[in-house]
Order: sequence, then C-alpha cells, then structure tokens
Amino acid sequence: MNVPDQPRQVFAFSGVLNRPPGEKSDPTFLDYAVSLAPGDGRKRVCFIPTATGDAPFAIEAVTGIFAGSLCWHVGGPTDSFGDSLAMFTDGLGFLPYSNGVHDSLGDQPRHRVYREAVANGELPAGYATEDGTALHYIGTDLHEAVAMVDGACAWWVEPSLGGGYHVKAIRPRRL
Repeated sequence: MNVPDQPRQVFAFSGVLNRPPGEKSDPTFLDYAVSLAPGDGRKRVCFIPTATGDAPFAIEAVTGIFAGSLCWHVGGPTDSFGDSLAMFTDGLGFLPYSNGVHDSLGDQPRHRVYREAVANGELPAGYATEDGTALHYIGTDLHEAVAMVDGACAWWVEPSLGGGYHVKAIRPRRL
C-alpha cells in the first residue's frame, strides 16, 4: 500500500553469499530497508523467501527479527544459477532496468552472462550489484547505492555504440 504523496521505493540488494564459516547473517540491510518505509510507528512489510525455496529456516530467521512488521522479497529467478537470462529478470516489474546480482562471485557465470545479454540487447541497460551491495530507488530513479561490505561496488551496465558493453562504477555509501 502506498502512502499518499509518497513515491514508491524499491530497495534491491545482493546479500552476502560468501561469508566466512560460522559468521552469522547481518541484519544491516533489513534494518535499513525497514527504516526507509514512511511513518514512525509499526511498519508493514512482507517476506517472500523464493531464493531459499520457502525454506522454514529463512522464514523463521526473518520472522524472529521482524515479527509482525516485515514484507520482503528474496531472490527468485534472479538467484538462478547457470547460463540463463532468467537469473536477471524476476518478473516483479517494479523498475525498467535489468539487474545482475552477486556480480562479484567468480565461481558463477553471472558477471559475464549479464554483460553479454545487455551488450546483445537481450536485456535492457541496468545495474549489477556485488555481494553486500544494495540499490535504493525512489520511483524509478536510483537514489543511492549502499553497502554492508567494505570495498563492494555496484555497476551501471549499458550497450556500447560500437558493440559490447560499457560499465560505470557506482561507489556505495557504507552502512
């Protein structure tokens, strides 16, 4: 539900997949995203853990942190593995850009496949986020990039006039 006179906000992020063994999840992005919602009282959000296949542990973890106040969409087709364009479109249609997540993971083809798809016109220009990086949109405009990992970056990726692609680094503010 939109609050009157409040533009829609989208907070899209790549969580941290490459954590050191035994390191607990960090609620930094969850806390920050909830803080963006209008109002100073109880905030309503929805958690949809599609990246974890509706795993009970994921639902319980988020419910324990934000019981009664959270709406969240996690992953879905954007977290698919392999050489598939499905991993860059999640079907929600909130923004006119493509999105590549976990762009810094060297053991997956995400980085290369996303850029090739933008270069070939299979996907519109868009943003790629490294692990621990988030993009905050107000309306459809990028308002700010933030990170919960030192040195993490986001990228604007667009086709080049002569073929291929061009990238522009977006240095996030560290939360």
